Amino acid sequence: IREQIARAAEVDPDIIKRIINALLAGAKLSANTTTEIYQMLGGDIAKIKFLQQHEYLTQLRADIKICWDYIKPTMSRRSKKQANGRERMIGISSKQKWGVYFDLERQVLNEIREFLRETNNKHFLEHDGWSCEREIDQTDLSQQIFKRIGFRVEFEMK
Repeated sequence: IREQIARAAEVDPDIIKRIINALLAGAKLSANTTTEIYQMLGGDIAKIKFLQQHEYLTQLRADIKICWDYIKPTMSRRSKKQANGRERMIGISSKQKWGVYFDLERQVLNEIREFLRETNNKHFLEHDGWSCEREIDQTDLSQQIFKRIGFRVEFEMK
């Protein structure tokens, strides 16, 4: 999908990957000159507008919002007193969002490691995947992860 978007937007697939990662961490897809995405696209307003209207990215942004609507209440957050005396919650920073992402990713990777140990499958873990001696039963692994930590995950074999 990243390559399809990159071709349609006439940008390098790595830029689309970086844009999607930025969106996951709360970046805004806007023509504001101070945004990271504006800089990545070299200030090309036509490309920004194209990506703002791209069906996949529009849906992804909506899905990300829904995810954060569920995650926010589980996070400890601070509030700030406004000039009018009312309390307002301080927004979640991209650093906090990345922290949540990496914590959840680590939980899944720990379960994968445990599964590989339990099945005596020699392995090497990487940040977003692993290599192992023998092919795994993806269904068994997915079920174990769901049973132990409640996440439904799908895998891509390479």
